[in-house]
Amino acid sequence: MRNYLTAIVTVVVVAAFVFIVYMQWNATPAPVAQVPEGVTTTAPVPAAPARPAAAITSITLGKRVGADGVVSLPATTFGTKDSIYAGLTLQNALARTAISYIRTYNGQYVDSKVSHPTKDGVTNFYFSWVLNAGAVRKAGNYSLTFYVDGVKAQTVNYTVR
Repeated sequence: MRNYLTAIVTVVVVAAFVFIVYMQWNATPAPVAQVPEGVTTTAPVPAAPARPAAAITSITLGKRVGADGVVSLPATTFGTKDSIYAGLTLQNALARTAISYIRTYNGQYVDSKVSHPTKDGVTNFYFSWVLNAGAVRKAGNYSLTFYVDGVKAQTVNYTVR
């Protein structure tokens, strides 16, 4: 009789287990509430504040530049053996800001270069054209057109005599 009773309890437990699993398997999910059209369910993410564009606020040409990157002997007329510096005052420049120039001589392309400030917030930046020993520049009219991140910023002219 004891085996008979154990068998009945086992059958009842297994049947209850199968019934519970069956009910969960076939249970219908609760309906999902519909959100009215045009209503968002998440808070809007605020846009990052726009970074002011980098700019060249002034350009000074000269024959010398100080350790601070500022032209110390301004000039617009140079000798054929003079070093030439273009000191730029920058605003909102980051280390990845592309500063470039195109140089022309009597209206003809001479050269160009792209450079970047060494760190964020640099305000003084310069390009230099220093001659090798014994070299001389051609006399004539030169023009430097500067760009910030590919956008034309300013043009300056100088003369070599």
